[in-house]
Formats: sequence, C-alpha cells, structure tokens
Amino acid sequence: MSDEDYRLKRRQEWDEAGKRYDKLATGALADLSAQAAAKVLKIAKLRRGETVLDVGTGPGSPALEAVPSISPGGRVTGIDFAPSMIAAARKRAAELGTDNAEFMEMEAEHLSFPDDTFDAAISRYAYPHFTNARLALTETFRVLRRGGRLVAAMHGAADRNPYFGGPIAALTKFHREPSPITERGPFALSEPGSLEAAMKGAGFFDVTVHFHDATIVVDDFDNYWTAQKAGGAAIRRALDKVPDEHRAEAEAAALASMKQFVVGNKGTFPAQILVGVGWKR
Repeated sequence: MSDEDYRLKRRQEWDEAGKRYDKLATGALADLSAQAAAKVLKIAKLRRGETVLDVGTGPGSPALEAVPSISPGGRVTGIDFAPSMIAAARKRAAELGTDNAEFMEMEAEHLSFPDDTFDAAISRYAYPHFTNARLALTETFRVLRRGGRLVAAMHGAADRNPYFGGPIAALTKFHREPSPITERGPFALSEPGSLEAAMKGAGFFDVTVHFHDATIVVDDFDNYWTAQKAGGAAIRRALDKVPDEHRAEAEAAALASMKQFVVGNKGTFPAQILVGVGWKR
C-alpha cells in the first residue's frame, strides 16, 4: 500500500470513529485516555500565556484539558486530519464555553504554521498512527520556538496493552500478507529505543521517555468487544483484513488472547503508556 493510499484509508477510518465519538468516549478506554492526557499535562507543566499545539487532537484532548493552565492570555490549537474529530472538538469547546482554543483540519506531516510559532506541543496517542511519524515529529519541531518542548503519549508494547494489543496480534496472523504490528499503527513507536530515536532524529534534545503503568476495568466486556469491532479503528482495521473464510476463527483467537483478563463479563487489563519528552534548543 502506498503512503497516499495508507493516509486516505486511515483518514477514512478515523473520520468514521469520530462520528461514533459519543459512543466510544465512555467507559474503560475513556478512563485510560484521560490518564494519558493527565500524564502529558503533568509533565508538560504548561504556563499562563503560553501558545500550545495539540498534534492529532481527536475530539479535543488534551487540548481542552490544557486550557486552565494557559489561561488567561494563552491559546491552544488542536489539529487533526479527520473532519469528524475536529467537529467533535469544536462541539466540546462550545459546550465548555472555551474561547481560547481553536481546532483545525490539518495533516501533522504538513503543518501550515510558520516556524517558531508555539511554546509547547502536546499529543495523546497520535504520532504512531500518522503515515510518516518521523516527518510529523520533524514538523512539530519546526513550529516550536527555541526553548519549546514536545510531550507526547503513546501506547507501550502490544503485550503490555492486552486489551487491544492481544487481539490485534492474533488477528494479524490471519492476514494474507501479515506485517509486523510495530510497522504502522498504535504500536509503531513502542519498541525499546524507537521513540527516543525518532524524537532525536527530528531534532529534539534532552529526550526522555517516561513509562506509566495503568489498569483499565471493562465492566461489560461483551459490549466493549462489540464496540471495538464496529468503531475502534485499530481492531476494526485488523479484523477487516481477515479473509471471510477465516473470520470466525480469527475472532475466536482474538477473544482467546484476552481470556485470562476476563472473569464472567468483566475485564481487568494492564496497560502501559509511554510519554516522550523532547526540547528545542
């Protein structure tokens, strides 16, 4: 698949996910996303009056959570390539009465901002999903001012996130042309040293990677799995690539990968968040 085909496919998938945002933004995954956003903001130490870029903002997070730290006088700009995500972010901002956050449809690999525009950049679960994560990091570096920092959360390794890493790995084995799950997608920067190397390659200095272990509780596992198959971009993508004749077997394997974490209809899963931090001198 060419880079352009990949980009268009991912944009369509995330746009569809954005249309289901109200259904997906509840429960265990919402709790984990909130933990990731809180971790990013704690490390970023945003200050009053700063201008902040949220790369791959999705439905406006952690952009909207950053607003209290930079107010008054500051401004946050969230960008995403999925129109429905930008619509969801703008809706949330309006509901919150926020007047110093803006959301723009834009490719992270081709930011339309001048050099040296922002004091800080933040991100949650975005860079690994980009067509070219390293180019996106380079663009982020370009638009930061000297002394600016990037704080970006990613998923840890697939085996440290069995609530969806397990099923994705299981489903991938049934693909006609299996590719490593670390190649593109949620685990693209999860291998040891890969995030640090990518950030340094983009120009960042004093790069550090923080590891945050978490637990997510899925009160209704059947509902979780149904929602992920319908609207969870990564799992749905992996399932859609399974040939029809192997679909039932593949789904059974995906469920088996999570079996040890599910009792009755309740799932308790470990999770790991990586947070990369880098500075522009």
